[in-house]
Parts: sequence; C-alpha cells; structure tokens
Amino acid sequence: MTGPLVRERVHTLWVARRVQSRQLVGRTDELAALYDAATAAASGQARTVLISGDAGIGKSRLITEAAAHVRSEGFIVALGGCLQLGEVSVAYAPLVEALRDLRIQLGEDELDALAGPGLAEIGALFGDRDGRTRPPSGSSSLFEHLLAFLTRLGQRQPVMLVFEDMHWADPSTRDLVAFLGRNLRSAAVALLLSYRADELHRRHPLRPVIADLEREPHVERVALDGLDRAELVSLLGEISDDALPDAAVDELLARSEGNPFYVEELIAAGGVGRGLPATLADVILGRVAMLSEPTQAVLHDAAVLGHEVDDALLADVTGQPLDVIITALREAVNDQLLAIEGDACRFRHALVREALYDDLLPGERERMHVAAAQALQASSRLSEQARWASIAYHWAAAHDVPRGFEASVRAGIEAERVHALADAAEQFERALRLHDRVPDADELVGMTRAELLIRAADAVQASSRTSRSIVLAEAALRELGEDSPPEARALVLVRIGLSNWTQHHGAASVAAYEQAVAILDGRPPSRERAFALAALGQSLMLRNVYREAEATLRQAIDIATQVGARDVEGHALCSLGPSLAGLGHIDEGVAAVRRARELSSEFGRTDDVCRTYVNEAHSLYIGGHRYDEAAQVAAEGVEYAIEHGQRSHYGEAIAGEPLRRGHRRQRDRGAHLRGPLARRAARPSRPPGARRRSVPGTAIPGSPARAGSLRRGAPARPGVTRLDGRGRRRPVPRPGALACR
Repeated sequence: MTGPLVRERVHTLWVARRVQSRQLVGRTDELAALYDAATAAASGQARTVLISGDAGIGKSRLITEAAAHVRSEGFIVALGGCLQLGEVSVAYAPLVEALRDLRIQLGEDELDALAGPGLAEIGALFGDRDGRTRPPSGSSSLFEHLLAFLTRLGQRQPVMLVFEDMHWADPSTRDLVAFLGRNLRSAAVALLLSYRADELHRRHPLRPVIADLEREPHVERVALDGLDRAELVSLLGEISDDALPDAAVDELLARSEGNPFYVEELIAAGGVGRGLPATLADVILGRVAMLSEPTQAVLHDAAVLGHEVDDALLADVTGQPLDVIITALREAVNDQLLAIEGDACRFRHALVREALYDDLLPGERERMHVAAAQALQASSRLSEQARWASIAYHWAAAHDVPRGFEASVRAGIEAERVHALADAAEQFERALRLHDRVPDADELVGMTRAELLIRAADAVQASSRTSRSIVLAEAALRELGEDSPPEARALVLVRIGLSNWTQHHGAASVAAYEQAVAILDGRPPSRERAFALAALGQSLMLRNVYREAEATLRQAIDIATQVGARDVEGHALCSLGPSLAGLGHIDEGVAAVRRARELSSEFGRTDDVCRTYVNEAHSLYIGGHRYDEAAQVAAEGVEYAIEHGQRSHYGEAIAGEPLRRGHRRQRDRGAHLRGPLARRAARPSRPPGARRRSVPGTAIPGSPARAGSLRRGAPARPGVTRLDGRGRRRPVPRPGALACR
C-alpha cells in the first residue's frame, strides 16, 4: 500500500488514546533470552529461538522490543510473517517479506552481491525470471544458497531474522526452517520463529518441525504465559488514566488470563465498568461498532483480503472510489484497529482480522471472495506465485470449483518456478481432488489427469521424498492405461523406480526399471528407451553388478547417441565409469566419467555434474594408487557443489570418497586432503551416485552465548530452555548484558 494514507505516516501507537503500552510490561526473562541468543550470534555462534504462546499473548511485542535493541547494537534485522489463506498457502511468504526488507536496508546491488552464485534462485522469489519453466533441481539448492547468503550477510554484520506466525507457514517455509535450524551453526545469525501454541493440534504439520528443532543444542524455546497480577496492574497503569478497584482487576485477570491484547482491547473499548464481554471477538467488534458505518463496512471487506490492507485493491474489489476507501482506513488507523508498518497498512493484530471476517454472513464472504479473485486476476501488484495462490484461495472460499481447479494448477506451476516444490505438490494435489468435478478439466488447464499426477509425483519426490510420490506415480501409470504409448508408461515406471530407490525399496526399484526396459524392448530408438536403460544400468552399478551394468549402459549410450539425447548419454556415461573401474579398467572408467562431465555441463543438470565428481573420485580410488589425483578431483567437486547449491546432496558425498577409502593412507602418508576439502567433508558418503536423504550441516557444536552464561547457581529463567549435553532440556540461567561485536 503506497497511497496517501501511508505517505502521511500516521503514528499508530499514540493517536486518539493509549491502546498499546509504551513500555513492555513483564517479559524480563524472555527478553533476556533473546538478548542472549543475539550475543551468541554476534560471536559467530548461530542461535534459533522458538517463541510460543497463545494468540495475543505478546509474541510480536517481545520480538519488536528485542529487534529495536539489537539494531542499536549493530545488528541488521529482517522480519517476515506467514499468511493465513485457509488451506491454500503463499510459498515462502515470510522469507520474501524479510528479503524485501533487506533489499531496502542494503540496496539492490549489495543484496545481489551477497546472494552470490544463488542470485538466480533468490531473485526468482522477487519475481525475476530466467526463462525456465521448471527448476533444475529440488528446493535444496535454494536452501543452500540462502544459507550461504545469510552466512555472508552475517560476516558483514550480525543478523536477526524473524519469521512470525509459523503456525500458518506453507510447506516450503517449514522445510526451509527445518534446514536452517539444522545447518545454521557457525554464522552470525539469530533466527527467531514465533507461533501460536494453541493452534498446534496433534496433527498440525508444524509439530514435527518443532520437535526436530528442539533436538538441536543451539535451539532455545521461549514460552510466553499470561501476565501475573502485578504485571497486569502495571499494564493498566500504562494504558488507562483511571485506577481500577481491586475487585475489577481480579475479575479482569480471571477473564483475560493475563492476555495483554485482550486487556488492551477491553480498555480501548471503554473499560470494564459495563461488565466484561464474553469473548475477545466481542471486545474487538464492540470497538468496531464505535466507528462510522462506512468504515465498519470497509474493515469487514478488508478482512476478506488478508492481514495486509491494499487500498487500491480494496477499491477495485468493493467498487468504491479510492478517496472513500482512504478516508475509512484513516479512521481505522486513528482508532488503532489498523497500523502503518513501513510502507504497508495492516490490521494491528491478526485477531482483529479474524473477528471481522467471522462476523460476516456466509453470503457476504462468498461475494467478497469472488470480487477479490476477479480483481487479482487483473492485477499485477503481486508476484505470480503469490497472486495465483491468492486467487486459488479466493475461488476455493467462493466454492467455484472450476476456477479454483484452474487457479490451483497455475499456482502449482508458479511454485515450481520459485523452487517451492512442497507448495507445488500441495497445489497439484488440491487440483487432483477437484479434477473429477470439473467439466472438460484437461482442456481447461492444458494438462491431462495423468500429467497432473506426474507433476505432483515429481514435486513430492523433489521436496519431501516420501512414499506419497510412489502412490502418485503409480496412479499416473494406471491413468495412462495399457493403450497409451509404451514410451509414456516407461517414463512413469522410471519415476516409480527412482522413488522406490530413495525410499530404500531396492527390489521394487529394480523391478520398475526392468519393466520400463521390457515394455520398450524392440521399439524404435528413442530418448525414453535410452533413459530407461540408463536408469537400470545405474541401479545395477550401485549394486556392484558391473558386467551387466556395462552391457546395459553401453546400449543406453548407443541409443542416446542415435537420437541426440546428449544429457541421457552423459547420465549413462557417468554410471559406466565406476562399472568399468569395478571391472579393473580404471583409465577407461575415468575417461567415461570425464566425458560425462563435459556432456552434463553442456546439456544436463547440476546434479548430473555433481554425480560425475562422486563417481570419478570413486573410480580413481578403486585403482589403489591415484589418491592425490582423486583428492584433487574431490576438491574441485566440493567447490562446484557448494557454488551450485548442492552441498547437502553431493558436497559431502564427493569429499567422502577420499575420506572413506583413503583415511588410513592419508594418516600414514600425510594429508592428501587439505584446505576446504578436509574441512568440509564432515562424514562418509553414501554409495557413489546415491543421494542423501538427510541434509547435514557443518557439525560445529553449539556453545553458550558467552563465557559464564551457564554459571553454576545462576537463577533459571521460567519458560526458557536449552538442550543440555545429555539431550535433555534444562532451564536457561539469567543472562548478562548483550555484547555485540
């Protein structure tokens, strides 16, 4: 929102009356925990802090207070929030908001420089396009580039990165947070994650993420409870000129359970003299009822659009003149139901929006969702992924199945383009649930149901790698049927084989590859036939069946050469190399892998190039005397993997070959692995060519925020915990002052 309302910069804390306290009441221990995390980050020891509490308990206010303090100590702070869009999500919403904040603070040139090799992937989040329809790899390359970006930014100055409302996080953001929580170790970064504890039901998708993060020693948890009576009295003194009798304070404490937002809203609505409303929503709606009728209507309409209020979009949706909308919004800002934050106008709290939205009649909501979807389809104010995700949400809320189906497919495609594969899978699966209810669905989106199933299977495989990808791919195979071209069925079988392999279902994987090759036996040479043979040959190589692998891979190479499938030729050559080495033909095997790297660099994918480094190092070590040469290849491969965002999948696997096979010789003959290779190879790799299912980080143990902060006898901070050396959560002692260097 950049209209006249924002340019006036209305101060929203103290306009008509004191709705929010100028001082943070209570929270001394919790605030100290955030300072402690910042101190550790400033010394190069990353910290992640999980901030939990019920809605309105003061999570955002705590973060705001901490952010202001660390800024004064030299930190750069970036904040982003997750969006509530029903079952639909906007991929990487808090990340994009935080990156935009950083772009404003740093300048576009500085941000681009810090992005380094990840500029294309990170730039895609802003809507920058490089002409690709689909990303070259899964979300992990983006995650690696973001990790490197944050590390470089932390070297410039300490960073506090905040993601709020994680209970609304999209799947890709949850994956990103899990990755950063594991891998942010020796970076000057404090990552703060807030969420509503009362929203996390037993099957909530954030629960396993939180559980995994809590196992990390550098992760702390800050749980906010309600204010006690003394703190409540202090808060009342800050926001009210009238002293309440003890009985009224007791009643307010019992009803509000010390929830600061409830208390602030109640006082803003006129105090407690007329009795306490039954719910917080009643308090909020009571305040709204004091506004003019046009403003009440505009606020109800704005609640349908989301937490952020775009005056121009709101005018388009409602059909009212922009000046009428601005006048109404200004009244709401003056009454502190809306707040100006930077260049945006937002509801002061998500609870305000929720109360207004729930107050609408079903028909009113449906009509507004229709109008919002139509306005967004003609708008260019959002990135394509955010726009189509929002359109899908509004059509779904309006119960328009055909348009919701079409928008979900488009949202999935746009999510692929920004490497949000988990979000893409969610959108495609939502579209699949609607497919049978949509007349001429295939023509509407230019994609058959089988193709949609394949797209969903690929997205699941590239993101979570769960068995769901097998279920979707097998459904696609059934959808194709026996009458479909054998080449199409073979490609799906190869997908099934890959998914089974990554799920450690070796027999099922081989059976799928063999079936793919069998149904193409006797068919004319084709890219699909070469690809199926290359996949089978790779699986034979990985199982050390070298002679059979050689024959299969040479057949794949011959067919790929005939049809000009240079990337498939490179893929097959990469597997042929270690097969030949396993048969004793070291030089021929190494030459095959090096030729594979040339082809994959020109025609293939980044992960194919990484495989060549793994397999060349493997082949050289099998020879038993080329350790120095293998170490050099591995060093080059590690650098390539890091530069291209493949460290987690291939960096350690490449370095792991020399470490795993040559560590004894290295100890006896001297350090073959020096410098970055030795430092970055944290643990042995999986077999050559295999991908890691986990995403390991740089294994630097967590340490206290500063020397002496865990001193014996220091009083514990209630609600603040950290993992001890035996894997148990212990209360964290009170800290000293923040010392940022």
